[in-house]
Amino acid sequence: MVASQLHKGFKWVVGDESNPTLALLVDNVSRALHIAEATDAQTDWAVSADTNPSVYIHSATNPATEYIKMYHDTTDANIDCVGATALNILIAGTAELELTSSAFSPGVTNSNALGTTALMWSDLFLASGGVINFNNGDVTLTHATNALALVGGCLNLHTSVAAYAFTAGTPAFALYTTNASVHASTSAESFLVYNTQTGIAGVGGRARFFMTTNVALGGWSNALKAEVTYGTAGRTTGLGSAFCAEITLSAGTTSGTYAPLESELTAASGAKTGTATSFLYMNAGTDTDSVINGPNGYLFELGAGITDTAGGIFEAETVAAWAVDFTHVLKIRIAGTAYYIGLNTAKTF
Repeated sequence: MVASQLHKGFKWVVGDESNPTLALLVDNVSRALHIAEATDAQTDWAVSADTNPSVYIHSATNPATEYIKMYHDTTDANIDCVGATALNILIAGTAELELTSSAFSPGVTNSNALGTTALMWSDLFLASGGVINFNNGDVTLTHATNALALVGGCLNLHTSVAAYAFTAGTPAFALYTTNASVHASTSAESFLVYNTQTGIAGVGGRARFFMTTNVALGGWSNALKAEVTYGTAGRTTGLGSAFCAEITLSAGTTSGTYAPLESELTAASGAKTGTATSFLYMNAGTDTDSVINGPNGYLFELGAGITDTAGGIFEAETVAAWAVDFTHVLKIRIAGTAYYIGLNTAKTF
């Protein structure tokens, strides 16, 4: 049967052997069904024949240039909005979602959520350079190659009234990195906190690690731990340390007291000193006593820049042999030379 002889329009068809159904059939040339006002019956729609059956819904104002086309191309279902700037999805007459050529957004600001507590999306995929923008730029999270930039606000991970309860051995925050730099003068830094103080007479400016407890803890407790582990082939050709404190003075430091490292001990009224309390505690770990007590072991070392200077922190003095009686010495090193601090088991000597 030729195309002109095929039945078009409404017809009972066999959906399956037991359930005939009513279908609306289009011809197999144009393959189009147009829904428009009766006055537009003679309108030239100016569309080419479709490959697959298609439904056109025309506007009343400009039916030839403003319409929605819906069809299936054997792979995808398609909705084409011609002569429109947006595709709106309404619920009960209210626009809930809007799709344009540049954005997919709610119909009204702050009116529609992406998922619910019961129905959650699986994954979110953003392209390189993607931005998550909160409240029209108040805070943004922007992607760059291997980096995320948080701009405009602070990052709060839980609060004092809603603290995260973590378990020992499972840190609340973990950052694992690796670095293959061979640069001999630029330090590899996996974490940077950079603050610039601009307020006159301001105080602080630091990063803070705070721990509090009101129970009897075990063998040790610390607010901050710095640790470096050298493998069997690991070493540093210069100076290796677990913690480094540096301060740079300038022509402006004409008053004040400065020190790269400050140790402060405070005690509440009625506080006790335990078995022993000190500003600095040093001990050799397991299997380390033979190393620190060997010929290259020192209590501490004063490095480059410390020289014999009258009135300085290091100064040579002549003491009569009978004037001082030492029972022990502590060995230190200044600018590569070993020196000994005299000690006595008695309080007076």
